[in-house]
Amino acid sequence: YDVHDSAEEKEKYWNENLESFYKDYEPLLDQKVLAAMMKLAKERLPEVFLPMIFKEIDKKYKGDYDKYAEDFFKNSVVPYPEKLSEVFKDEKKVKKLDKDPAYQLAKSVREAFDAVYVSVNVFHMDIRKGERLFFAGLKEMFPERDFYSDANFTMRLSYGSIAGYTPYDGAWYDYYTTQKGVFEKYKKNDSEFDVQEDILQLMENKDFSPYTAKDAQLNLCFISDNDITGGNSGSPMLDGKGRLIGLAFDGNWEAMSGDIIYEPELQKTIGVDIRYALFMIDKWGKCKRIIDELKVEF
Repeated sequence: YDVHDSAEEKEKYWNENLESFYKDYEPLLDQKVLAAMMKLAKERLPEVFLPMIFKEIDKKYKGDYDKYAEDFFKNSVVPYPEKLSEVFKDEKKVKKLDKDPAYQLAKSVREAFDAVYVSVNVFHMDIRKGERLFFAGLKEMFPERDFYSDANFTMRLSYGSIAGYTPYDGAWYDYYTTQKGVFEKYKKNDSEFDVQEDILQLMENKDFSPYTAKDAQLNLCFISDNDITGGNSGSPMLDGKGRLIGLAFDGNWEAMSGDIIYEPELQKTIGVDIRYALFMIDKWGKCKRIIDELKVEF
């Protein structure tokens, strides 16, 4: 919200975003996850790396992380949007949030993480130097082989194919969406699916030319089997002739495991169709001068 908004507008904004943030959250499930993760950390991390809160938990609960998790969710307001919303209405209650179990756990974990990061970071330059020497050694040992470089934090290219997919038996998802989907998903005042009236009117008018597909529809997004990760959003997507056809911005639901393993049959990159971007710049943004500066092929 804007700092100049009224108290009623701020509260409305807060409630809408709170609802959106918690919409898929299940406290009872998270309680079980918390207990399991605490046990795992205790078993696998050297004591020197454990957050300090573990000492307090072990002293009070004698290593019973199920009981700790039970009390955590009984006494914390953070897992419950209605309780958290009530706290933020009272300045005195807000000041006491630092005593909340969720805050205490998050603070302790953050302090432990920062300490580990500082201790590890002193070896960063040595590791980088070692990686360069190792790579140089590989090239010298195997002069006939081609080696790709470590492209982290640099620009790189990858390739993929545009196609639909079958997420489960009996279902087929096409490779593109159109303006029809906007109306199908539209939900007024919803934090995710609300759409400005002027955009809805534009799409109802169907004045999509010259940005239409062959069926006279306006294509909005498409999917490909490119492998992307966090930070790739906004990357240009080019066709075989080097022409810009879209911008990568998300992955499908089945790609949630992508940072662990790439599943080519299920994992898809979602790109916004560049024709939709141009349409919005031209017809909604009223900025034809930008279109005129570009070399656009239709």
